[in-house]
Amino acid sequence: MSNIYGELITPDTLQIERTLPGPIERVWRYLTEPELRQKWLAAGPMELEMGGEVTLVFNNNSLTTAGDLPPEKYADYGGEHIVRGNITAC
Repeated sequence: MSNIYGELITPDTLQIERTLPGPIERVWRYLTEPELRQKWLAAGPMELEMGGEVTLVFNNNSLTTAGDLPPEKYADYGGEHIVRGNITAC
């Protein structure tokens, strides 16, 4: 399955490709440094080596302005959600 958001490679793997503005050094920092990554995606530590552990801490409620409620069908996705994984390429 493929669309403008990404491609489902296998049932448990979604591939997302984007062209991001700015120099590669800044983009890399926003991908790998938790305090920068949390501004646009999720906080959490990341061991930058093959097999390294990754913890993504999503806090969907902090991504909207004060008082904005999610659409009803997404109401259960507020608050904090934690996803763990491992680095497969670096």
